[in-house]
Amino acid sequence: MKPLCARCYNSGVMTHLRFLLVILFLPLLLAGSLSVAATQQIEINVERVNILFSVKDSKGRLITNLKQSDFKLFEDDKPQTIERLNIDTDLPLNIALLIDRSGTVQNQLKLERDAAIEFLNKTLKHGKDKAVVIGFDTAVDDLTKGFTDDIEKLSDPIRKILAGGSTSVFDAVYIAANQYLAKEPSRRLIVLISDGDDNNSRKTLDDAMLTSQRSEVSIYAISTNLSVGSSGADRARGDKTLRKLSEETGGRAFFPKKTGRSGNRISKHRGRSAFSVLTHLLAN
Repeated sequence: MKPLCARCYNSGVMTHLRFLLVILFLPLLLAGSLSVAATQQIEINVERVNILFSVKDSKGRLITNLKQSDFKLFEDDKPQTIERLNIDTDLPLNIALLIDRSGTVQNQLKLERDAAIEFLNKTLKHGKDKAVVIGFDTAVDDLTKGFTDDIEKLSDPIRKILAGGSTSVFDAVYIAANQYLAKEPSRRLIVLISDGDDNNSRKTLDDAMLTSQRSEVSIYAISTNLSVGSSGADRARGDKTLRKLSEETGGRAFFPKKTGRSGNRISKHRGRSAFSVLTHLLAN
C-alpha cells in the first residue's frame, strides 16, 4: 500500500508548541543569562504531541485497518517522526449539540428537533458518552446546564425550543468549543443543526474554525436549507459555511432533503473510531 500523507487539521497544535518553547526561554534571553560556550550542550525536552484523526475512503466510510507504515507526517513540508500509532475504535464521545432557533429556521424547527433527538437516541451510550444542548439565535444558551448522559434530560429542552431572533452560528461554535469541549477528554464533537446563515455573531468564521481546531473538536453539520423558506443565495452561503466548518475540522456536513433523516447518518460517521499518533516535533 502506498503511504498516506496524514496532515492534521488541527495544525494550530504545532504553532502552539513552538510558542511554548519561545515563552520558556524568553525570560532568560531578556535577562541575558542564556550564554552558552561552544563546547556546552543544551538539552530541550519537547512534549509529545497527541494527534487524533480519522481516515475515510472516497465514500466517507471510516478505514480502521491501517498500519503505522501507511502514514507520513509533515510540518511545513518537513517530514516528522511518528513515534507510536494507536487505533482506538470505541472512544467515549463528548458532544455539544448546537440547535439553530433563529427566525430563519421557523419552517424547519420540527425537523431540527426530530434530527437532534434521533441523533441522541442512536449515538449516545449511557454511562460512557455525554452531551450538552446549546440553543442559539441572537443569544447563545446552555439548555441542559452542562453535560449529561441522560437522553431524556437532553431531549426535553429540545422539544421546547421556539424560533425567533437573529442567527449567531459563529458565536455558538466558538463558545461550545472553547468553554465546553476544550477541557473534556477523549473525542470532542460539535453537531450543528442550522441553515448556516450567520447574521449576528461577534466572532468570525475563522474564529470559530480555529478555536475548534485548537480544541481538537470535529464539527458535524446538518443543513436545514431545504427548498423553501429562504432565497437561493442565502441557502448557498449558509451551506458553504457549514461545509467549511466541517471539512476544516475533520468532520462532515450533511445536506438532506428531509432533515429528520440525518441523525442516523451522522451516527454512522460520528468519529468514535480514531487513530492516535504520538510524534516528536522539534522546533527549528
